[in-house]
Amino acid sequence: MEEEVQARSKSSEMKSRSVQAGASSEADQAIGRPTVEPFGDTALRIVFGASISPSVQRKVRKVMARLERDPLPGMIEAVPAFASVAVFYDPLRTAEAWSRADGGPEASNRSMREHHAGVGPIQASAVEWIERLLGEDSEGPESEPRLIEIPVLYGGDYGPDLAFVADQAGLTPEEVVRIHAEREYPVYMIGFAPGFPYLGGIDERIAVPRLDAPRLSVPAGAVGIAGGQTGVYPVSTPGGWRLIGRTPVALFRPDRTPPSLLNAGDTVRFRPVTAAEYERLSLAEKAERESSAEGKKAAAEESTPRAERSGENAERGGGDTDVSAEEKAEQQGEKAAVLGGMTASTQPGTTETRFDTQIAEPRDADEAAPVITVLKPGLLTTLQDLGRPGFQQYGVTPGGAMDAYALRAANLMVGNGESEAALEITLAGPTLRFERETLIALTGADLAPSIGGEALPMWRPVRIRAGAVLEFRTAVTGCRAYLAAAGGFGAPEAMGSRSTDLRAGLGGLEGRALRAGDVLHARTSAVASGAFGPLRAIAPGADFAAAAVHAAHGYLVGRPDWADVPAGGFASPGAAAYSGGGRDSAAESGRFPQQDTDPAVSGFASSTDGFRRRRSAVPTAKPGLPPSSFAPPVSLTSPVAPPSPAPTTIRFTRGTHFHLFDETSRAALSNAVFRVDPQSDRMGCRLTGPALRLSRPLEMISEAAAFGTVQVPPGGDPIALAADRQTTGGYPRIAQIAAVDLRILGQLRPGQTIRFVEITLAEAERLHIERERELARLRVAWRLWRKG
Repeated sequence: MEEEVQARSKSSEMKSRSVQAGASSEADQAIGRPTVEPFGDTALRIVFGASISPSVQRKVRKVMARLERDPLPGMIEAVPAFASVAVFYDPLRTAEAWSRADGGPEASNRSMREHHAGVGPIQASAVEWIERLLGEDSEGPESEPRLIEIPVLYGGDYGPDLAFVADQAGLTPEEVVRIHAEREYPVYMIGFAPGFPYLGGIDERIAVPRLDAPRLSVPAGAVGIAGGQTGVYPVSTPGGWRLIGRTPVALFRPDRTPPSLLNAGDTVRFRPVTAAEYERLSLAEKAERESSAEGKKAAAEESTPRAERSGENAERGGGDTDVSAEEKAEQQGEKAAVLGGMTASTQPGTTETRFDTQIAEPRDADEAAPVITVLKPGLLTTLQDLGRPGFQQYGVTPGGAMDAYALRAANLMVGNGESEAALEITLAGPTLRFERETLIALTGADLAPSIGGEALPMWRPVRIRAGAVLEFRTAVTGCRAYLAAAGGFGAPEAMGSRSTDLRAGLGGLEGRALRAGDVLHARTSAVASGAFGPLRAIAPGADFAAAAVHAAHGYLVGRPDWADVPAGGFASPGAAAYSGGGRDSAAESGRFPQQDTDPAVSGFASSTDGFRRRRSAVPTAKPGLPPSSFAPPVSLTSPVAPPSPAPTTIRFTRGTHFHLFDETSRAALSNAVFRVDPQSDRMGCRLTGPALRLSRPLEMISEAAAFGTVQVPPGGDPIALAADRQTTGGYPRIAQIAAVDLRILGQLRPGQTIRFVEITLAEAERLHIERERELARLRVAWRLWRKG
């Protein structure tokens, strides 16, 4: 699917550039005030028109520099493109900032309704804030453009298509090299793939069509020509460009800051080199990479982040602080519950939202303790967390879990921070042997997990004994399950995340899926989580994962390998969330016994007092056994309607180009049934159904894409972009899936049918906040239960 998307997008964009380049100077004179538009319910677009020109690009860079100096409250990241900037933000943090400002969100909502019917108050505030920023005179300096020289060995094995290009142009290979190298190429943006530069057009004399059939693999560093474009492949990928040379310089390195060699606004000049110089530069690049990797490893071993040091001191009684980190986290959680919202944390020096529980996680030798051995890897099993936002401007997708809700819930159930890495298991699960006693939680799709032939419950903590073998069958409901273990899984961070990006080879286990024989290790130890306060008394000095297991020790009744941990009523929403048919929970179907709980405990209280009053509903621990108070008396509720034989419903708001599709296509989007194509993957969900057509041909330029953007290629079959999407795209966008339903998109499986339902931006914003409050209240419950 990736290559088809690439080929069509590049072809469309090349044509667009050739059409619009000639009129750029005229268009530049017509450039006026940029427009600010909603981009789904969690992002905005700042649009400077539809032309590609240096003057437009200067405006884009100026806005990017301004947002870097003065970011929108709650901003996660800004992504520049040819003639636009996309601003991604966290509505809850934005709302919190506006609630403290004079007038609040409602003050700006009246004017916004005049421009965008149905927009939510938080988004209205964000639009007004951006418009005010754009209207202010900026005194800040613009970034200086750089001239980057890229050495290239042309022809031979490194440039197999050079002779073809020369023949098509009626030139000699030497003349093609001279023409290609004598021009300076502006970098308009980075996108499509990590570090991939969109360069200004080449000399028309050497413009040639792409290959009829793309190569299965193009090496990193390959320099190619496709129509009126030239470029460099930063990573190995399939591709259809005509290859005329290769550079030894790495355009993308995750160990470098920034990771992309080129940035928007730079200028590139290619310099021909000999084979001897190419070899010398290759060795120098390799040595620099190895030196950087060793340096970072040594620095990590010699230092511990301040947050971890303070957390460790608090656990060991060291340090002299007025308020502990745990108490601060609890105060934030209580405040969020009372206000009906949540408080998100931000990493120092960034605008990246981390929905963590502020757990201290110091490193020590036990970090290497094996937890799981992979006996069979399953169809596709990877390590995922909440991704690596903040790098889209360098072509790096945020990635992360396809169903972030399920991953966050699984981590909460075992006392981890919500962004901890867990296993994402797709369709056919692995076979895993546990090397130590472990507390786990399984959420997401029901892949029929079992140990020793006995079904394991989902959506609740379960203790697993050392030596037990966990098996899965094919999916009963949904597509992806998540397995979280107390303490998390150890893996090197890549650009701030352990998420596996298969396309870029980042994160996880060497950037790949699990294989038979892989061993997963514990990540945290030596200190119990703040969410498991009683564990310090139960198992002092033990590591976090072991202490969590020890707390569940008394509940291994009649089972040799696993125990159902009394959690005061962790109800299972899994089947209702994903099946599209079947019963509401595994407990109802008899897969495991349902726990007796007070009916009042099944939902969330509206205040912290409600949690305290309902604690009496938790079963009393048996004499001599650890108390069950480390698990709060709450349950998760399904964010989707009860299952039925009907197609799965996915809610959407209108996309950027919705109005440009013909009336039949606009009606079909909401009324027709679409089927998930087997070619769907983590990059996107391809749908088949009635062909969607534009009212007239449309030439587009690429701009930022988002999780849930529904693009329509020329064939008419829509593609809903997913977690590992490319960061930019050039297809018309007919819809944007509501943020609250992205988890449903992540659980669609081949052959499943869906129906789109249009909602307003205001409704999408409200539903998103309600879903976040559900998880926020669960966090508060953990903290209050620990305190009491």
